[in-house]
This record gives sequence, C-alpha cells and structure tokens, in this order.
Amino acid sequence: MAVLEYTLSSGEATLAGVSASSGRIALPEELDGYPLTHLGAYCLSARRVEPSQPVLETTVGEPDPFGRADQPVYGGALVALSLPQTVQELGSHCCYGCTHLEELSFYDGLEYVSDGAFKNCRSLSRITLYAPKGSTAALEGVLSQISGFCEVEIRFPQQTVPLIFPGYSEEWEENCPARIFSLDFNGTGYQYRQCLSFRGLDWERYDSLFPTAANNEALDVLLPLVWRRLSAPYALQEKAKARYLDWTQHHLEAMTQWLLEQKQPFFGPYLQWGLITPENAELLRSLSAQYGDTETVSALLDWQKQRRPGWTKEYDL
Repeated sequence: MAVLEYTLSSGEATLAGVSASSGRIALPEELDGYPLTHLGAYCLSARRVEPSQPVLETTVGEPDPFGRADQPVYGGALVALSLPQTVQELGSHCCYGCTHLEELSFYDGLEYVSDGAFKNCRSLSRITLYAPKGSTAALEGVLSQISGFCEVEIRFPQQTVPLIFPGYSEEWEENCPARIFSLDFNGTGYQYRQCLSFRGLDWERYDSLFPTAANNEALDVLLPLVWRRLSAPYALQEKAKARYLDWTQHHLEAMTQWLLEQKQPFFGPYLQWGLITPENAELLRSLSAQYGDTETVSALLDWQKQRRPGWTKEYDL
C-alpha cells in the first residue's frame, strides 16, 4: 500500500510525493480517476519543495503483508521506480539526490525529462524502456543525466534488446600559460550517449564506437556489451557483427568464464557463430567442467566426437 500526494491541472495528475512501506515504487496510471502524466518538481528528491497548488492524497495497493508502516519515500529511501505508460514529463529535480535509486523503468510515451531530474543518482545502473510504439527517443533525456555504467533493456513488442552504456567522468584541465580551461571526458560513455537523440538510438553509430571502446574500456564493460549485441542483434549490420565476433574470438577464454559465472548458456550461440574450433574445444570443455556445467561439457564432448576421423552417428531403430 502507498499514499500518493498529487496536484491537479486540466484534469491531469502531477505526483507531489509518496509514502510507502518499501523503497520500490510502482506508480499507477490513474490517481482517483485522473491520469498521472507528470512527476512534479522535487517530488521524490532529497530536497523537498512544497507545490504551490493544493495537494490531494490517495491510497493505492494492498496493505503491507509484514505490517510495515508507510514512510515518506524520497532521497536515499527510493530504490526502484516504475513509471506507468501515462507519464509524459519528469519535472525539474524530481529524483535529485536519490543516491540509492538503482532501477528505473518507463515507457516510450515519455516526452520530456527536465534538467536535474536524476542529478546525483549515483547508483542508477539498470534502465528498462517499454517501447510499444517502437520508439527509443525517451532514452536520451534519461541517459544524458546518468554518467555511470548502465544496463539498458529496450522491450519492443516482438523482441527485448539489452544494451550496455559505459560510464564516463568529466575533468577540467587548465592550459596554464594561456589560462584556458578545457573539458575532457574519461571513458567512452559520453560518446555512446551521443548516439541518442529525439529521433531515437542511432544503432549504426552505437556499434561503430566499439573499436574505441575496445581500446579504452575494461573487460567488465566490454564482455557484457559484446554479448548483449550478439545475442540480441537488433539492427546489427554484418560489418559490426564481424567486429564483435572477431573480438570475442580473441577473448574467448575471458568471455566464456564470464558467461559461466553468469550461468548463461553459450554452447548454442558459440556454435551458431562459428566460434567453436577443434583448437579451442578442449579449453571450453575444461572451463565448463571447472564451473560444474555438465550439460555444456557433454555437448562439447559430442561435438569433438563427431569430428573424429571415421566417426558415424548410430541410430536406434
């Protein structure tokens, strides 16, 4: 159960505050029959600002099964936020200083994200965009305010596409004799965010940045980035796919270890992409055995057996 505060304007509701027993907030599409279209300025921020309009209250959801009392949810208390399809605008600094906010989901009907909406949301690293209209334009307003490493899922009607946006940091450098300051970006995350615009994500530009990322990012960024693009190749051109596959072949041991740690099956995709060879099959089998993946060990043994001279498959009739 949650108590939601809101204001009304032209028959539409603007969120003004939330009290709940949990920091995981899923907002409804309507408040007392009015569509929730806006998140008000500072409504979930660590720095609360009272609205100038009259504030109304409504209760939604079921009582907490553990009997926990509702508490104001703002600032560091907010952990996850799910926005309904009706929300069109995020007000100024609506989540400012929500330092423990980790997850955010929203729809492609989100039209505008005000300045500072996610300022100092340093833990925000998982984003889900529901895209029933097929648009990715809403990502720009959100990701442009998040400088850290971010896992993104785009849920189109027929396919879910996972992506990685690397992090970056800003640094001012002074040219002392000339007294000129220049802004430098550390990490490729800023460049990746330039692939976003009001038109949506430029997939070709996103993939074209991989050679730069490969020379500048650590494996803990590159491994999930490459795997996600290859495993869900939405709008992936053959040239870009070849780059990802070539990199994977040269980092096959690291990729395989990472996938085994994630408990992510890889034999089928590796086979489909032509990554398994007689030269590396034993390594892959050994790694799988180390992680207790007996199913993959068995599949690799069968694959090796089928390539032995004179082998023929027997069938029980």
